[in-house]
Amino acid sequence: MSYMQLSQKFYDAFKLCGSPPIARKLHAQLILSGLDASLFLLNNLLHVYSNCGMVDDAFRVFREANHANIFTWNTMLHAFFDSGRMREAENLFDEMPHIVRDSVSWTTMISGYCQNGLPGHSIKTFMSMLRDSNHDIQNCDPFSYTCTMKACGCLASTRLALQLHAHVIKLHLGAQTCIQNSLVDMYIKCGAITLAETIFLNIESPSLFCWNSMIYGYSQLYGPYEALHVFTRMPERDHVSWNTLISVFSQYGHGIRCLSTFVEMCNLGFKPNFMTYGSVLSACASISDLKWGAHLHARILRMEHSLDAFLGSGLIDMYAKCGCLALARRVFNSLGEQNQVSWTCFISGVAQFGLGDDALALFNQMRQASVVLDEFTLATILGVCSGQNYAASGELLHGYAIKSGMDSSVPVGNAIITMYARCGDTEKASLAFRSMPLRDTISWTAMITAFSQNGDIDRARQCFDMMPERNVITWNSMLSTYIQHGFSEEGMKLYVLMRSKAVKPDWVTFATSIRACADLATIKLGTQVVSHLQTVLSPCIQDVDKSKKHGKFLTQYM
Repeated sequence: MSYMQLSQKFYDAFKLCGSPPIARKLHAQLILSGLDASLFLLNNLLHVYSNCGMVDDAFRVFREANHANIFTWNTMLHAFFDSGRMREAENLFDEMPHIVRDSVSWTTMISGYCQNGLPGHSIKTFMSMLRDSNHDIQNCDPFSYTCTMKACGCLASTRLALQLHAHVIKLHLGAQTCIQNSLVDMYIKCGAITLAETIFLNIESPSLFCWNSMIYGYSQLYGPYEALHVFTRMPERDHVSWNTLISVFSQYGHGIRCLSTFVEMCNLGFKPNFMTYGSVLSACASISDLKWGAHLHARILRMEHSLDAFLGSGLIDMYAKCGCLALARRVFNSLGEQNQVSWTCFISGVAQFGLGDDALALFNQMRQASVVLDEFTLATILGVCSGQNYAASGELLHGYAIKSGMDSSVPVGNAIITMYARCGDTEKASLAFRSMPLRDTISWTAMITAFSQNGDIDRARQCFDMMPERNVITWNSMLSTYIQHGFSEEGMKLYVLMRSKAVKPDWVTFATSIRACADLATIKLGTQVVSHLQTVLSPCIQDVDKSKKHGKFLTQYM
């Protein structure tokens, strides 16, 4: 057999190889045949070892290769990042001769940092690439920019996003599909939906990726029915399109519409995946539809090979919120892997029925099982410690949060504030609030509620006025504070201010405002509130009519 024929035989074998034992046998045969000096075959062997996750074997081949070329370096670099060996990847890149580095080398570094949860390092590497004198920016691989945009989206930095966009326009890369996709995705992840919309509307033929991104984007900017309008305009749809729309309806609390969309998806031949089931199970939980939840459980058992932790957690949450703790426990016990999500769902389900002692007992079992405690589990169990009976447990958990560093987490900080407020300790709640490095609207609203419960109206209003941004829940909290403590006139002034700020009221706003009008015996103002209520309710009534139709459709399906 000639050299070329033998080389081709090894090359074909490398392409088909997918297991470590076979990879090592091929390596041994390569040495025995005397072809281990061939850089072409060594590079292919390096690629095989990398794909099989045999990074140490790959690195030995890399070190033994004489006259390594750019493919050799880049393959080894990629192998280190794929296995999460960041330090070794960095050392290898630093060792790499500057004259050898190409756009693939830089892109591998940028992408590797991002996929390993270090988007900030991706941005720094991109900046180093731009400063590198040996790198021709004009001939830069667009993938370098798409990876950097993904990192920017992870950081949610609109300022950096605008700079990247400007740089792309300067290099005349804006017309490329991959760049357009990344720009839309980046702006949506940064929360700059209007900028994403501008780019999307200027694309002559948006890709399927862009359409899918804009379903989510429009849902954030305009609500679920505008997202549905985008969905209906799509020239084609895939699993991502359907899953995104189903998820949007679920997140907005449109349970029946979510389930009807799921039925439509299945009828059109699209097979649901774990994300689809997660959304529809959440929808069943939100409308407490045990019958549909049980139907989905049966379908999952019939269609899926096994019940993993993700689907199991969704079922636990659904059964718990439907009031079936025994079934939630049965699913929990049946899981092969009980991770922090499944534990948290079960603890939360038990806690919502007021079974604080049982929830704390489960938390202790979770700790004994050596399950990693995350911020969401801690926030959930802190929520159990409401009232004087659990004040001591709450303080111990607060101490644990400080010791573990999780007190800097916004959800944990919010739970600590709420816990102290419900235990009647406003000062400790205020201290926890001031200690938070980052606060969101929930943090501020929790403090307003804490001051309100303590009867401190002035400090509640000070907190309200200091807020950087407010939502309808915050306005309702301040409004309720005034009404509950007999300051109905101040409450109605706040309602008028709320309307002047174009804040969309909900049923809590109207119920509280109508009560204030009754307390003040002001028929004129009460009539205006009711008129405003009818204006807001008009589109809601139409949605109810739609939901009734979808409800009949669901009944037929079952």
